[in-house]
Amino acid sequence: MNSHRNKLFLHFGPGGNPLIDKEIISDDSVHFWHQPGYNNHESYISFLIKSTEDEIKRMHEACGEQVDLIAHSFGAFIAMNLNQSTKQLIKKYTFIAPTFSFQDAIVNLVSRVSSHESQYNILETVDNFKNDQTPEKFWEMFQAFSTKYPDYLKFYWSLEENYSKYLILCSKYPELDESTLVRATNELILGHKKLLLDYDRIDSETLVYLGEFDPLVSEEQIKEIKFFFGDKAVQILATGHFPHLETKIIF
Repeated sequence: MNSHRNKLFLHFGPGGNPLIDKEIISDDSVHFWHQPGYNNHESYISFLIKSTEDEIKRMHEACGEQVDLIAHSFGAFIAMNLNQSTKQLIKKYTFIAPTFSFQDAIVNLVSRVSSHESQYNILETVDNFKNDQTPEKFWEMFQAFSTKYPDYLKFYWSLEENYSKYLILCSKYPELDESTLVRATNELILGHKKLLLDYDRIDSETLVYLGEFDPLVSEEQIKEIKFFFGDKAVQILATGHFPHLETKIIF
């Protein structure tokens, strides 16, 4: 790792990778760290958070200064759950389309798309999951949605041309790690149900970039984000769930 890199990028997930982010952003000051995947860990989420803490400490020692943390999507959940000693090593937080609850973000996506297109059978699976928040009900909901919309990632983008460019890049890199996605999601549903307002406030400088057309964040959650971080910290951009890939963001 370049010792001059003092910015850590936490990519989307669970089970994603930062390779497309790295290619598009192309910033040598940013360490595009590939989060470790599931490998029979007793608690994968605990392992992932601890691995992130270790990576921040390594960066702090290597560059000799506090680290700027850039957290996209699921990366925001990781950032909020770091221990206090690690948070003291962070100078600035930049949240990009943050999903502080992965399962709630998927519920938002499925509900918004299915309501808009009057898919009442899929909306019924959403209600079933809300009433019985188990992994089984979650995957029933997600299977119904992804079967109807196998290209559901198109809803993450504000413009079809941006989605098309993303698909071309996807063909160059590894796909989502399904075993990590499934394990992490199951653990999140069973044991990680904190809402944003349940967390302690962040003392460091913070910026939050939201996508105006992001289907994973509800209007109510936007209000909560503004309340938690303050209106001045939040910028809403004319993008979807990948603001940093659809427009220029200065880290």
